[in-house]
Amino acid sequence: MKERLRQLAGVHGPLRGRNVAREYLQARILGALRQTGWSGAEMTPASWRRAVAERLELLDWSRTASDVRPFLERAEDVELVDRETVLRLSR
Repeated sequence: MKERLRQLAGVHGPLRGRNVAREYLQARILGALRQTGWSGAEMTPASWRRAVAERLELLDWSRTASDVRPFLERAEDVELVDRETVLRLSR
């Protein structure tokens, strides 16, 4: 999936690529929700962003940074794993 996201982002340029990658991820997650029998309201792009933002507000960001650290290609990128950065990128 990581390679597919790189392909999507690279074809369309940085800003459009980010939006295409986000739409791709939303579609994948919505598909997974449907497979699990999701009975909640239909997710639209706006309701999806709202739901994600609400969930991100609840995270313990120091723990989140520690959790993702082993998966980062560059150790210094862990500095980008904070509430403000992730909320800004999720919009």
